[in-house]
Amino acid sequence: MAKDLSPSDMTSLHAAPEGNKHDDVNPDRNRPSEEELEDERLAQIVRTKLPSPKTPSSTDRALMLRYINSEPSLSTFRKSDLERFLANVGVMPDGRVICTLRSRLDKLFMLPRLWGSQFGMCLRLLVRTPTMPGQAVFIPGQFPFEALISNRLIFASYRMGNLQEINEFNLSSSPEARSAFRELIARCAALQAEIIHDDLYSYNSDLISANSVSERWFSAHWTRLEWLQRGWINAYGERHAFTARLVKRQIHDLLFLSQLPELHRS
Repeated sequence: MAKDLSPSDMTSLHAAPEGNKHDDVNPDRNRPSEEELEDERLAQIVRTKLPSPKTPSSTDRALMLRYINSEPSLSTFRKSDLERFLANVGVMPDGRVICTLRSRLDKLFMLPRLWGSQFGMCLRLLVRTPTMPGQAVFIPGQFPFEALISNRLIFASYRMGNLQEINEFNLSSSPEARSAFRELIARCAALQAEIIHDDLYSYNSDLISANSVSERWFSAHWTRLEWLQRGWINAYGERHAFTARLVKRQIHDLLFLSQLPELHRS
């Protein structure tokens, strides 16, 4: 599962100070695995080979605006808590994935990252705005994630019923970016399938999204509410992991006891 970005990846995303609370406890804990290195390699291919975004025609722009206005999930934004850092995501009738943000787009670029936790996997598309970092989150099994196969992504700055800016990426115009992006999608889906069938994990799509707003890169913009949410998420994950391990150990002990000859004597 992916760790957070290196400082060189996100120098313009208003990153929080470097450091990880586990670094001084176990330096090897954050050493990237081969899988994580491969995820990083694919993400950098997408980043470096990403085709320049295009500006839609006036007709297409009007079509997007009508669709956003008709979908509250795209036009309504959270103004507090961890979800305020998340873009709204949806799928246009023609299959294009659309992400809406309240902030204007500042020299938009898109950096994909696989992100895993005890709650499940997601694909994060990190973006930058003039005010704070943001990201669109895609969870395997949900319609927007499945629609990523279209290779067409729209990022729209939407405010008070109007579109301020629109950038559309068509990854099909870059074979290298398209291939790397599709491989990231496939890897994310495969890891999600493993998590769902593992009792030590606690799959929860809401917590996947909230947990993806990582402390390292977003906490510089957090208020007391976000810090409280982060504490609750961490505590919940730890309690579930402890309980799952305990139950699994007890089941193992019961299976062992059931094989003892003494219990099978007549």
